[in-house]
Amino acid sequence: MNSPCLRKQCLLLLFTVAASGCNRSTNTDSIPPQNKIVGHWSGTVTLDRLHADKLLTADQIKSLQATKLDIRFDDDGGMTLMGSQDGTPYESHGTWELLSEADETMTLQSHEFDGEAKQIELIFKGADNFSMPLPGPTAHVGSMDFRRLR
Repeated sequence: MNSPCLRKQCLLLLFTVAASGCNRSTNTDSIPPQNKIVGHWSGTVTLDRLHADKLLTADQIKSLQATKLDIRFDDDGGMTLMGSQDGTPYESHGTWELLSEADETMTLQSHEFDGEAKQIELIFKGADNFSMPLPGPTAHVGSMDFRRLR
């Protein structure tokens, strides 16, 4: 049981597992920018309660906290948004284009088929999480935080 050959095999197995990594790397430098965003993401609103309590009503806070959004970014530039707001489900389709990337920040232009083009800023926290500021007057009270589903 204590043979040198068995120990070598165990060490080799241990080295292989350590070299390949037991979990995903948080280093996104080696991933091409357009590929970082491709996939299915699920998002929820995170509020800074100190600011939210001062600037929003209780109903507005409740509505924001209930907001859910899934986004699927396709590698061909297609985009699908699925979610619910105020208990009402919705689905929208559109396109996205990478405008720029610097450090962990990516700027996209999104265009939903029934609306205007918008620039959105995504701030990555590793390979599987990003956040984006809330739109308009709610921008200072929190963010929409996404995690990769696949």
